[in-house]
This record gives sequence, structure tokens and C-alpha cells, in this order.
Amino acid sequence: MVAPIFLRVFQYFGFIASEIFNMFLIWLILTKINRKIGSYKNVMLLFAIYSMIYAVIEICAQPVMHSKGTIFILFVDGFFKDYMNFGIFLCCLYIGTFGLCISLLACHFVYRFLAVCHPSALTYLEGPKLILLFIPSFILACTWSISGYIFAYPTDLKSSLLNESISENYGVNLFETPHLSLLYYLIDEHGGIEIYPDCALFLVAQSIMSTCLITMVFCGIKCHKALQGVSNMSKRTKNLNKQLLLTLVVQTLVPLCTMFTPVGILFFLPIFSIDLGTWANAPGIFAGLYPALDALIVIFMIRDFRNVILCNSRKRKINISSSDGRSQNTSFQ
Repeated sequence: MVAPIFLRVFQYFGFIASEIFNMFLIWLILTKINRKIGSYKNVMLLFAIYSMIYAVIEICAQPVMHSKGTIFILFVDGFFKDYMNFGIFLCCLYIGTFGLCISLLACHFVYRFLAVCHPSALTYLEGPKLILLFIPSFILACTWSISGYIFAYPTDLKSSLLNESISENYGVNLFETPHLSLLYYLIDEHGGIEIYPDCALFLVAQSIMSTCLITMVFCGIKCHKALQGVSNMSKRTKNLNKQLLLTLVVQTLVPLCTMFTPVGILFFLPIFSIDLGTWANAPGIFAGLYPALDALIVIFMIRDFRNVILCNSRKRKINISSSDGRSQNTSFQ
């Protein structure tokens, strides 16, 4: 297969960078994180592990996207391109893990909302019970994957409609290539419109992304207001919560602008029969880079981590007079 070279470069670079940066982030979380963060450490660990798994799935599939008319397609160009059934499963797994990203970010916001606004509720998420926070995310991801298998499964009709365009752009025979495809509608010779059930996947994807975004906005606003007016929290704890919330906002804004919004638009354009061709791969490029970028955001925005990276040993010294009149130097971050 002949995927665009720029896509291939970004996919491999994103994979290598994601594994390195997230392994380093996991080490920082386990050894350098502020103890006041508590069990939120496990939430951060889970997301870092997810990022590494997502990068593995992405490089195994090496997905290529294409849009023409009222059809959108995602096909496998990776190591399993010659295995039809497993390749289709890999496509479904890929779109499911993509959806898992935004739902896990929503879980981060829910946790921060509980930590700031209802700290007593965190007792229900202690230890192994923390998994309860993530059950909805995995349900949504499975729903996205299963919907992809049901509604975007390749058919002879969809393959025949796109095969010529795919062959011209990538040198690929769709009838022999694992893929998922969305056919929104066709207009017959009499001007009638025949709508296809593939549209259900569009509704599922948009519903999941919208629900997660609404959850994040609601929890984010509530946290911000609570931190502005809270009085029974120490200054250090308050600053730490502000730092974590700001990090989470940036973690969300980056994929929102580079992944979720472009993918949402990508799903919309075939409704208006707008051809994107190979430009449909732009969101896929950012999706491949995001796990590495997310790790860097956390590393440089959490002060304890940033200090390790920058070898920041700046310490203020306080002279404390001892009872015998001697001066001692005590340092702190």
C-alpha cells in the first residue's frame, strides 16, 4: 500500500515519542508526585497507560482515511493489512480507543469536581473502587467500537463506490483491504434520496463526544468557581488544585482543537457531499501525535515534574536563629 509519506512519518514518530514520554511520565508519577494529590495519582497513571496502548493500536493499524462524496472510509495500512477479519477488528478497536480518550478526560474532570466540590464523596472511590469512575468510559468506548462493526462493516456496494478513488490515490484494492466505511445516502437517477443505516454510527460518535464535552465544561466551571471562593482549604492545597485543573484544561483543549473538532467536521462533511480526499488524514496525524503531546503537557505543567526536567534546584534559604545564637540554613521548594 502507498500511504502518504507524511502520514507514515508522523505515525512512526508519534508512536516512538508516545512510548518514551509516557514511560517517563509514569516514572515521574510513581516517584516525584506531590503526596497531596492522593488517589488522583492513579487516575493520571491510567491515562498514561492508556496513551501507550492507544499508540500501539495506532501503529499496528496505521489507519488511512479518505472522504469522497457521501462516503467516508478508514482502512488499515499497517502490519495486519493482509488479514481481513483481524484488520476490521483492529479498525473497530482503533475508533473505540479514540473515543476512549475523550471519555477518560471527562473522568478526570469528574474526579477534580468531586475533589474540589465534594471531597467526602472520594471515599467511594478509594482503592479498587476507583475503577467505578472509569466504567462509563469503557462502556462508551465499547459502544463506539461495536457500532463501527455493525454500521460501518465493508460491503460490496460501498467498496465498489470508493474503489476507483482509493486505487488512484493509494494504489489499494478495497475488496482485499480491511476497512470500515460510512455511506450516508445515495441519490438515484430520479433524484430520490436513499438514506443508509451507517448514519447511526455518526449519531453514536457525535452523542458520545457531545456528552463528554458537556460533562467537562460543567465540571470545569464548577471547579473553577469553587476554587475562587473556597476558604477552608490551605493555600498550598488550593494552588495544587488550581495547577491540576489548569493542566487538565490544556490537556483537553489540545485534542479538542486538533482531534475531536476536526473528526466531528470530518463526520459532517459527507452529509453535504464535500470531498476531502487525502486531506481527511489530517485529524489522524494529530491523533497519532497526541499521546506524546499529552505526556509533555503534564510533565511541563505539573511543577514537581517540571522541576525534575529543568533540574530546577532553586531553593530559598531562611536563616533561623537557634537558641544558642548560631544561624542555620533551611531550604525548601
